[in-house]
Amino acid sequence: FTGKLAAKYLTTGLREAPKFAIAGRKENEIVALSKELGAESGKPAPPTLVADLQDYQALLAMAQKTKVLLTFAGPYEKYGGENLIKAALESCTHYVDITGETPWKKDMLDKHGKEAQDKGVVVVQSAGLDSLPADLAASLAAKTLADDENGPPTEVAVMWEKLNGWVSSGTLQSGMYSAMHHTPTGDYALAPGMKPASPWAAKSLFPELHL
Repeated sequence: FTGKLAAKYLTTGLREAPKFAIAGRKENEIVALSKELGAESGKPAPPTLVADLQDYQALLAMAQKTKVLLTFAGPYEKYGGENLIKAALESCTHYVDITGETPWKKDMLDKHGKEAQDKGVVVVQSAGLDSLPADLAASLAAKTLADDENGPPTEVAVMWEKLNGWVSSGTLQSGMYSAMHHTPTGDYALAPGMKPASPWAAKSLFPELHL
């Protein structure tokens, strides 16, 4: 679902779209999507590549043909998403996903973070869908408060009060798999060495918890 939206945006939503190909494990589905995008945009249909997450050599061959791998299909841990990260690192190809599986991200950081740094390969997880709204809200709040010429705030707490719509099937499966295979991670599991923030925000937002 999300990959199709991204492919459509790359085809029709950008004036100067980058050169890209559509990859997946089911050839008939990605070829059909490619033809659909070509027909809608009036441009040549994007090329396609068949690669299964369980076929490392196919992933490696794919990674060696591009500068950036964007992957949109989860659950990532359950279906072997680590193999794609390994292929990206071996090929020195940048990697981006949209996972919300925090324990798996912690595992990937521990296992592959140093190699990525040593090779200068960018590995971005939870891009856009999960982290971007909170990042943008915090940035906008800090900028607005800084307009009084007294400087930006030292801390910003973001709290969601309303959920529009519902999660996708992939997100639901990811959450269920993660809950069944991992213990909860700490607040700073993905930021080792980070000094924990003061609990003032949680106390003010949720006084009934007696934090």
